[in-house]
Amino acid sequence: ARVRRTPLLALDALPGILLKAEHLQHSGSFKVRGAANAMAGATADEIVAGSSGNHGIAVARTGRALGVPVTVVMAAGASADKERAIRSLGARVLRVDGGVAERDRQALAHAQRTGALLVPSSDHELVVAGQGTVGLEIFDQAPEVDTVFVPT
Repeated sequence: ARVRRTPLLALDALPGILLKAEHLQHSGSFKVRGAANAMAGATADEIVAGSSGNHGIAVARTGRALGVPVTVVMAAGASADKERAIRSLGARVLRVDGGVAERDRQALAHAQRTGALLVPSSDHELVVAGQGTVGLEIFDQAPEVDTVFVPT
């Protein structure tokens, strides 16, 4: 899957502040950077991810581009709109009772049971490296930047 080089936008209301427009990524968030990096060159017959939404969308989109089936494990309380978006990209969604910890446990169990490649949303070297490319772009586009704020 391709990752867009997103623009830095000057904010009229806040002079000197630039906004990295990651909402313009194909998946709608920066999460595609990590998913695409982790999945590049994958040889597994299936990809699995635990997600509340944006990561699942990114993995589903990347899987579709690579021609690899994707299963996204979502907690029961996750957004129905996010689930529809994931399904619209051709991924299978498994809903599980419990929260994020149970969702991630079930995603890992699915990977172990099926041999699928597990692509976690964070705390994974290739995912973090891919997501970090946003910083490289910022400094390439605006070398004078001396502070970056990352909302959580």
